[in-house]
Amino acid sequence: MLKILRLCFFMAALNCFNAFAQNEETSVDLLSQIESLQTQSGIQIEGIDKIQNDVKAKTYGNSEQQIKQLFAAYNHIAIRNKKGIIERIVILNKKPPKKESRIVLPTKRQGSHFTVEVAVSGDGRLWQDAVMVLDTGADLVVLPESMIESIGLADSRFTQAKMQTANGEADAKIGL
Repeated sequence: MLKILRLCFFMAALNCFNAFAQNEETSVDLLSQIESLQTQSGIQIEGIDKIQNDVKAKTYGNSEQQIKQLFAAYNHIAIRNKKGIIERIVILNKKPPKKESRIVLPTKRQGSHFTVEVAVSGDGRLWQDAVMVLDTGADLVVLPESMIESIGLADSRFTQAKMQTANGEADAKIGL
């Protein structure tokens, strides 16, 4: 009997979220999506006034995933009952925009390779301009041995190693 009750409860909760998912298609913005979630699922949402004019969120997956997607732009707390079901969400504030972490460098084509002009330093005191080949598959930066001293590095900070290159094995010094 208990299993049947649990199954009925689960089906009722699933129907609420299915109704929410269907209702979401008619929502205009994020606020109306969240209001629809609150109405359809009975989840109490505090701090709804902090929702700004955000565009409608694209949601998919189960109810937990959809809730995460709806509140992704906001710091929030999901409070669960003893059965692990979300019964209340407290919206704290909007997350700050992420800073762009991309670096865009102008490149020049040299045959089948791309090169980039850089300034290289080993310790931040001495700098040397260089043109380097851009190798997106490389694990390390390769510099000629003649640059070690001119960019402020000591030869003693490197260890000798064999490296596998596109042209076979080569001796190299590995450092920082």
